[in-house]
Amino acid sequence: MDGHRRTPILIPALVVAILLAQGIPGVPGLLEYRADAVADGEWWRLLTWHGVHWSQRHLLWDLLAFGVLGSLCEARSRRLTVSALVVGVLTVSVAVRVVRPELQTCRGLSGIDCALFALFWWLSIREALGAGDRRQVVLFVLVGLGFAGKTIYECAVGQAFFAGDGFIPLPSSHLAGFAAGLTVAIGAELWSSLPCWRAREVTAMVQ
Repeated sequence: MDGHRRTPILIPALVVAILLAQGIPGVPGLLEYRADAVADGEWWRLLTWHGVHWSQRHLLWDLLAFGVLGSLCEARSRRLTVSALVVGVLTVSVAVRVVRPELQTCRGLSGIDCALFALFWWLSIREALGAGDRRQVVLFVLVGLGFAGKTIYECAVGQAFFAGDGFIPLPSSHLAGFAAGLTVAIGAELWSSLPCWRAREVTAMVQ
């Protein structure tokens, strides 16, 4: 990742698409996760349920986090942002099916928000370390601890920290999303360093 900042295009377009999907009657029900419908072959619900919500408040909090975190990530790397979205959607959907097989229906972007948060968190820590800014490093470490505290709270009380409109939160999907975003960030960093490993191996062989 270079230091160049680019104008977010993808995330604003997705925000508009999500608003349109939520506002068209009948569309949220068509896109939500439903275990029985998926079993009957409506597999697209495994991908689309992230974009629909139970209430306006639910939509507001999820979409606000998505827009802000996604734009911050895209400004740094569109490639990593797309990777985090794709891996996040797949990982969270698998986690819901495996960890909560009894769950019959689900909506919400929070798991994907956590993937974007993990990507932004890691990139920000790496930037702060590169700049030698210890205060920024400490700040983002505390932000990470705040995320952990939020997840523990949701596990303990069975209610979403922000959008508590009566629906049951899925902390497992939040953890799965965070793991997906962090995997993308660290994986990209390791991949970019592979040529250095190969160069060292070649140098060692020559010597």
